[in-house]
Amino acid sequence: MHPKTPSLSVLLASYNGEKFIAQQIRSIVAQTYTDFQLIICDDNSQDATVNIIQTFLSKYPNIVLYRNKTTLGYVRNFEKLIGLCHTPYIALCDQDDIWERDKLEKQMRHMQMSETKHPTLPVLIHSDLTVHDANGSKLYPSYFAYRGYVLGKRKDLGHILGPCGVMGNTILFNHALKKLILPFPPMLKNHDYWIALVCELFGTRVTLDTPLVQYRLHTDNASNPLIATTATQHSMQYYLRCLRGICRLPYTGTQRENVLEYLLEHYTVDDEARRIIEAFLKYLRLQGSKSGRIYDMMRYAYVKKHIPFQIKTALKILFKSQ
Repeated sequence: MHPKTPSLSVLLASYNGEKFIAQQIRSIVAQTYTDFQLIICDDNSQDATVNIIQTFLSKYPNIVLYRNKTTLGYVRNFEKLIGLCHTPYIALCDQDDIWERDKLEKQMRHMQMSETKHPTLPVLIHSDLTVHDANGSKLYPSYFAYRGYVLGKRKDLGHILGPCGVMGNTILFNHALKKLILPFPPMLKNHDYWIALVCELFGTRVTLDTPLVQYRLHTDNASNPLIATTATQHSMQYYLRCLRGICRLPYTGTQRENVLEYLLEHYTVDDEARRIIEAFLKYLRLQGSKSGRIYDMMRYAYVKKHIPFQIKTALKILFKSQ
């Protein structure tokens, strides 16, 4: 008799993660929701990461390990992992965080409620996080509050286009969304941005304000490596980052323009979504009148929903040369 296929796949893209990966795996296998498999794809690590993973394989038969012969990078590694999945639900995780024990249980409960209301739609569940340093000490009780993310409970396309706030290491989504997000755009730099964007356009998102992941900040993070902590506040990299932030309009100089062009070319969106996306593209390209860009920024809320931040961004638009 064949073992029952699990309902959920947890996907972990590993690369040179020997410092923290054992803690993350322990937090996953300790979940109160147990109907899952953990699929790890190692991206040609050069440290002890694979050896550490292998110590779990014999003890936990629901852990599967794949190994890349060449390094793909974390975005393409996640794309590969998602393509390998055949379960109804998929959860993504990073190698250096720690999950709360009831993370999957809470998210699957909301998934089931969402699918009851919307049985044919793509569904994405994500959550807040607590923020910790490399030693595990808590820095911030809420990543959403620290970063100023205020995501609407209903459709909030402007926020997803700009701040986004959907962290990949908290995401759980269903098979209907998997079918829409693959393949990733060739120029994509952040997989969570793409997954959140596609879901916001064609599915339904559930934002949980309860932190379900302990997000570890350290200098080797694939994303947010230099958010100010005690160790990095006075580094030259930190000051250069601050200077770029002062001079540059939020979200310009990123890959988002190319990703959105790809989206409009390969997907059919409704008229309202197209208006919002095209307004954001004008903002990124510094096109149109300055007053028009400021109006659209406020109307569609594609910068953070804090009046001081919006005023600061409006002033940057006014004093930009274009």
